Amino acid sequence: MMQMDRLVNALTGCPSLPKKMGSELNMYTWLKKGLPFEAVDILIKNHKITVAEMQRFIPPRTFARRKQERKLNAEESDTIARLAMVVDFAEEVFGDNDKASIWLRHPNKSLDGFSPIELLETDYGARIVETILGRIQHGIYS
Repeated sequence: MMQMDRLVNALTGCPSLPKKMGSELNMYTWLKKGLPFEAVDILIKNHKITVAEMQRFIPPRTFARRKQERKLNAEESDTIARLAMVVDFAEEVFGDNDKASIWLRHPNKSLDGFSPIELLETDYGARIVETILGRIQHGIYS
């Protein structure tokens, strides 16, 4: 599945986003302009992430300000997109939202005791998590 499709799938129900982006460049443009804050609301409402976890990615004061402004900046949008795409990938791999949620939040021996969700704070960390998910998906990694 393309990254754009993962993001659209993860944010299903966000009324101000188009149902289909059309192209990866359209998605890039949306992220560059800044996602509406309701994208965060959707992730929380759909139990993809908690408010406390979200505030790990967007500091509490900034989170409150963005909620009031109803818009994220480009960097925050990119962070939310990264988070949403990896959570969607985990749900696909495990075939169950609860199993994916448990895996994302528990310390992982292969990650030196970090939980996968902790690594999502950076793009590089997200690539590590995606690699592990890909291995699990193909039965290479346990």
